[in-house]
Amino acid sequence: MAAVEVGWLGVKGEPLLGSTMDMVKALRIKGVVEVKMRALAATFKWQHPGRRGSRLGAVVVSTSFGRKGRATDMRNRGMATYQLNADRDLIENPSPRCACMLVLDTSASMFGAPIRELNAGVQAFISAIQEDDMAACSVELGVITAGGKVTEQLPFTTGMNISQSRQFIASGLTPLGEAMELALDRLEERTESYRKAGVAYYQPWLVVISDGVPTDQWQAVSVRARTLAQQRKLVVMPVGVEEADLEALSAFSTRPAKRLDGLKFREFFLWLSASMSRVSASSSTTDQVKLPPTDSWDSI
Repeated sequence: MAAVEVGWLGVKGEPLLGSTMDMVKALRIKGVVEVKMRALAATFKWQHPGRRGSRLGAVVVSTSFGRKGRATDMRNRGMATYQLNADRDLIENPSPRCACMLVLDTSASMFGAPIRELNAGVQAFISAIQEDDMAACSVELGVITAGGKVTEQLPFTTGMNISQSRQFIASGLTPLGEAMELALDRLEERTESYRKAGVAYYQPWLVVISDGVPTDQWQAVSVRARTLAQQRKLVVMPVGVEEADLEALSAFSTRPAKRLDGLKFREFFLWLSASMSRVSASSSTTDQVKLPPTDSWDSI
C-alpha cells in the first residue's frame, strides 16, 4: 500500500479537470482504495502491483460507488472521506476489457526444460502487461492447466491485480478436451458479467498450448470453439510445442496452429503481451487490430 499527498487541483501541481467527485472517480481506474480530502490537500492510497508510486492519470469516468462503497461528505467540518470498494472490479475499473484465457498442457511430457520455459514465459507475459498502464487496466488473464487433471490456476483477473504466477508442475496425461470445455464456459460467464455491468469488451482470446495430442474426448468441444471463432465471438490461438499434433490443435480454431520454434515460450508470450497492448489501445472494441509478426517465435 502506498500513499501520496495530492493538491486540491491535481497531482504534483498539475490540474485535474472537473469537480472533486470527478477527481475521485478518475483515480478509481488506477486502483485507488481510499481518498481523504482536506481544504487544500488530499491523501490518496492505492494498490498498483509493479508500479508502486506511479504517476496517476486524470481520465474521468462515470461510475457509482456501489452498495458496499462509502462516500461521506464532511467538508463543512473540513474533511471528506471516500472509501472505495476494491472487490467490485467491474464497477471500480470500467475500462473496456480484453479477456485472455490460457489453456496450458502441463502433462508429464512437458517435464524438465519445457515446463521451466513455460513458467518463465507466463511470468514474462504478466510483467509485460503490467508495464503497460492501459493493458494493465484492460487485460483480464485466466489460466487453466491440463496435466493429469484439469485445474483452474487463475480465475479471470485484471493484469494490475495479479501479484505473481503459480509455478506449474508437469505430470499425468493431457485432458485437453475437458480443459477447453472449462475455458469456454469461463469465457462465456465472464463476457456475460461484462454485459450485466455495462462494461465494453473486446473480442476475447483463447490461447491453447500443447506438446502432444489430447488424451480425452475433445472433438465436440473443438467444434464449439471453432464455431465461436467463425462467428467472430472469440479469437482462438493454437500453438504446438515440439511434436504436438498440429492437425488436432487446428481443429479448435479457424486459423491453423503454429509450431513454437524450439522452446521460445518467452518470445511467444512477449508477442502475446504486445498483441494485448495493441488490442487494449484500439479506439473501438469492434476495430480490426493489426497484430505484430510472429517470426520471433514460430518455426515457419
